[in-house]
Amino acid sequence: MTKFLFDTCPAMLWVITVVQIIFTAMTFIQYSKTKNIIYFLTGLLTIGLTYDGLILALGCFMKEGAFFAILSRMRYVLHGALIPFIYVICAYALNWKGKLLKAAWIFTGIFVVLGFADGCVEQLAVKEVANVTRYISVYAPSWAELVNTFLTFGTVIPMMIAGVVVWKKQKTPYLFLSGALMFLFSGLGVAVKDLMFYISMYGEVLMALFLYLYARKKDSFAK
Repeated sequence: MTKFLFDTCPAMLWVITVVQIIFTAMTFIQYSKTKNIIYFLTGLLTIGLTYDGLILALGCFMKEGAFFAILSRMRYVLHGALIPFIYVICAYALNWKGKLLKAAWIFTGIFVVLGFADGCVEQLAVKEVANVTRYISVYAPSWAELVNTFLTFGTVIPMMIAGVVVWKKQKTPYLFLSGALMFLFSGLGVAVKDLMFYISMYGEVLMALFLYLYARKKDSFAK
């Protein structure tokens, strides 16, 4: 199984990138039609996920160099700045309004700034796995490591909790599945550490899919 993952990794990175491009287009098209902000926020997430996949896929051909390093730096910056929007997605899913919704936006804004800063200060070095060259983080200040850890686990866990509430009240499991599958594939990646970046991407695709499906379900509530 591990050999199969290594062998298919380069090709599947391109497949995943194309799928994410499709999801991004779909979410913004639906937002333009419905003005449902969950589509817009999901679209922001998928922009970051698409860019992440694209840079990793380019690593099948590109090697170490200043230009590739800049592109890779932006991968970390976008990830840190866009992942916190999961918080306001949960807030809108839970139908928060007034002060609660404002607090969710402030909390999100703080972590957008921190995530952006984290992406800027990460020290990167080249690593090649499965014929894919990528820049990985090899060092970050303690505060940046804390922010990174928080954004890794402190986003999908609240989404799963919000998903349970939504499942109970709105009778749809999509939000919960979005967070749970992302969490599951991140855990599977730990089992094959060298391919963690690749395995977790399947979780990202499923997260985007179920966020999109949840937004569609949310539309049906409004009709």
